[in-house]
Amino acid sequence: MTVSILGCGWLGFPLAIELSKDYEVKGSTTSPNKLSRLQSLGIDPYLISLDTNGTRGDVDSFLDTDVLYINIPPRREETELIHAYKIRFQNVLSNLNERTKRIIFISSTSVYNNVGGVVTESERNTPESKSAKVLLEAEELVKESGVDWIILRMAGLIGPNRDPGKWFAGKTNIPNGLAPINLVHLDDCVEISKLVVKSKIGNETFNVCVDNHPSRKDFYSAQTKRLGLQLPVFKEELNGFKEVSNDKLKKSLGYEFIHSDFSSCTF
Repeated sequence: MTVSILGCGWLGFPLAIELSKDYEVKGSTTSPNKLSRLQSLGIDPYLISLDTNGTRGDVDSFLDTDVLYINIPPRREETELIHAYKIRFQNVLSNLNERTKRIIFISSTSVYNNVGGVVTESERNTPESKSAKVLLEAEELVKESGVDWIILRMAGLIGPNRDPGKWFAGKTNIPNGLAPINLVHLDDCVEISKLVVKSKIGNETFNVCVDNHPSRKDFYSAQTKRLGLQLPVFKEELNGFKEVSNDKLKKSLGYEFIHSDFSSCTF
């Protein structure tokens, strides 16, 4: 089986390495200097560039695949031009090869509103932020692609080079200190992605978030203390928030999180 990973970045690169142990893997990048590194690790490298004017690179060969794993978050400027991301996305899907039987799309739990409680995959979403709106539009395009699909809505991503202990160090008057956190570690993102690639589950959306939801104040203070940095000061308040449920993921895939409380993480 061949898996093409569109976007070999922070998540896509380690996933490509893992999947290459069992499958033929094609990996795309927009950086020419990454091509040789991908190839040296047994990944078939492609220089693919997506923009509103079309898709550049050997797209036909890249999309000659059984599974297409799409991991291309909206660019910052595309949150201002909502339709730009949609057009880039459509340009990819319009070139799908008939060989492709599944699409796995990496979305975000930011598509959920702050409902003041638990959110599940069955929520009717009307996101307020522009970035969440473009992701929800992309999800709909995947569902309408004509092939089986899986959507993985990732919570806040932590792991190598994304150490939460640095995010609020020394800051004061930080709002919503009592709100629960919704996070997931890179190790779990990779393992869950591998499970989904191997599974026969289709046409489902899953939240990817740990069970543990301590308050922002407790979690970030502890992580900052771990690094010996100046502790942040949070407001003792609970305003708009959500708590992302992972029940569907655990029941459908039988998955147990590697890092459920982040006490054994490396960053």
